Amino acid sequence: MNVMMVLVIRRAEREAIPLEARIITVADSFDAMVAERPYKKGFSLDQALEELRGKSGSQFDPMVAEFFCRYVENKMPLKEWLPEKLVE
Repeated sequence: MNVMMVLVIRRAEREAIPLEARIITVADSFDAMVAERPYKKGFSLDQALEELRGKSGSQFDPMVAEFFCRYVENKMPLKEWLPEKLVE
């Protein structure tokens, strides 16, 4: 099986998952990354975006992950509602 066939198969498998589920997966994962837990310190905003982009194509739908990251970087009024540690 050549590389192009593998990419086509993976895209078909990914698209079999409803778009809503792929969006929720990215948003929920981002929330889990930045949230403080009793057992872990939350990621900074940059660390969380780097993680989403790093796992794009394997754990996250690449298109959804990139749109989410761009939205966070460009559209969200971050300083108005995010804790200071996330926007350092």
